[in-house]
Amino acid sequence: MKERILCSLKNISFVIIIALLGAACGDDKEESIDVGNEGGNGTVTGTVAKVDVKKAGSLSSLIGDDVKFNITDLTVTGDINGDDIALIREMAGADVNGDETKGHLSKLNLKDANIVAGGNPYYIRSTTQAYYSRTNVLTSYMFVGCNNLTTVIFPKAIEVIERCIFGFYGNNSSVENRNLTTVTLGDKIAEIGIGAFANCVNLKAIVIPDGVTIIGDMAFGRCRNLTTIDIPNTVSEIGDRVFEQCDNLATINMSNNIVNLGATFQNCTGLKNIIIPNGVTSIGNNAFTGCTSLSSIDIPNSVTSIGNNAFTGCLKLTTVNVPNSVTEINGMFTECSGIVHITLPNGITYIADNEFAGCENLKELKIPDSVTSIGTGAFMNCRNLVSLSIGCGLRYIGVLDITGGIGFDKIFFGCNSLVKFTVSEDNPNFISVDGMLLTKDKSRLVTCPVVKTKIDIPSSVTIIGGPSSYDDTIFPYRYYAYPFSYSSLTSVTIPANVRTIFGFNNCTQLMEVHIRCTTPPALPEAFIAVNDKCIFYVPRGTLDAYKKSEWWKYKNIVEE
Repeated sequence: MKERILCSLKNISFVIIIALLGAACGDDKEESIDVGNEGGNGTVTGTVAKVDVKKAGSLSSLIGDDVKFNITDLTVTGDINGDDIALIREMAGADVNGDETKGHLSKLNLKDANIVAGGNPYYIRSTTQAYYSRTNVLTSYMFVGCNNLTTVIFPKAIEVIERCIFGFYGNNSSVENRNLTTVTLGDKIAEIGIGAFANCVNLKAIVIPDGVTIIGDMAFGRCRNLTTIDIPNTVSEIGDRVFEQCDNLATINMSNNIVNLGATFQNCTGLKNIIIPNGVTSIGNNAFTGCTSLSSIDIPNSVTSIGNNAFTGCLKLTTVNVPNSVTEINGMFTECSGIVHITLPNGITYIADNEFAGCENLKELKIPDSVTSIGTGAFMNCRNLVSLSIGCGLRYIGVLDITGGIGFDKIFFGCNSLVKFTVSEDNPNFISVDGMLLTKDKSRLVTCPVVKTKIDIPSSVTIIGGPSSYDDTIFPYRYYAYPFSYSSLTSVTIPANVRTIFGFNNCTQLMEVHIRCTTPPALPEAFIAVNDKCIFYVPRGTLDAYKKSEWWKYKNIVEE
């Protein structure tokens, strides 16, 4: 049963209040109502409502308290402000304070509506954060907490989408929308703000219209079910973490006008292929970190810099060609366990700490002449690396961080297959001898990349390990290379001229050390945690000198 009440007031248009038994009564009859909303009108069919608002702020005169929670499908035309948005929020499951309501609204069509300034706040996040409507703007947090929404069509006149429209996530807080699957945007939008659609975990499809120029940080972060997206050529700026943790995003077509890529695709575990457009000049820190399904990537010649850890953890990436336009890389390939081939550009000046650490399938690598330094742990756990060649520019190797102090250099730790190690003959600082890296004058053994079980150190060597540059005076900190640490050595012969030894730490298989020095060498940070059964053989007649030495007295020493 329906009851219509008509009240007439002087100089005021008719107002009609509709009481519905709604879907619970199974009444599908359409009601067309003329209301006092300055010509506004509305129809309701079961749980479907269509309303035309002529005066912003008066949506409640078309949809009363007695029916608002029954409606599941709402189409609104005309002007709406903060008061109207607050009502829509209630219908969709959240009131102005973000508290849950009894609303069931799932489909919202605002295509022909106009959002205008005015009215009360539609959302109050805290005592100091209240949000009001603004003309042609989807203002921040407009539908946060409205978790019943599944499909939304935004007004075609909208020009800017601000932050966190449906949900948000960050370091300290997170709000999800688990039901939203489809969003339709108007073609006048120029900017999509920070976290605009963040945490819409079931959003499956969205079309970014031509005309958008900016996509803000985390705009689609954690849209876990987003599968594909096209970024139109009008977009020139795209923020960090825009698609972070979009686990099912497999393909992306990118704008040709983008110049800088930040940490845009971080942890997109489903991303398999991407074409970086010509024109991109920089790929930022963590740009593709954790893209565990990424199998191939082409870096265009326009790119001049690639940030820290850009491809860290890209487990299926097999081949990367870095163009010669790139002048800087920094840890970009760490834990890329699938890589078998990397081409490095002439122009880069350093190989960063842990640059290739964990590249278990990398088989060969050529370090270009432009590289002057190689950081600690650079090749750690490159278990299948067979061949490594060093260019003529190398000046430092195994450099630790600038906080100072002494640390263990694991630059070649875990390189169990390395059999070929060479240094360019034109390198003025270093030379390779039988798989060892020595200073050019052969007086210092810097490190030993090639896996050996038995080694005779060249007779010219006076220092084993030590400062990581070829010249002590040019490096302001005390950095040390520790050759043979963690190695599989079982036997080593140390020549007579050696006066200082670094390294041989954690050589658990070392059984015998033959020392030709008549004067006990100094052992700063040497022979630590070696095999307890290791015997140190010293020249005949020097046993007492060794046993009295602070460096040697606790070791298992016998005369040859």
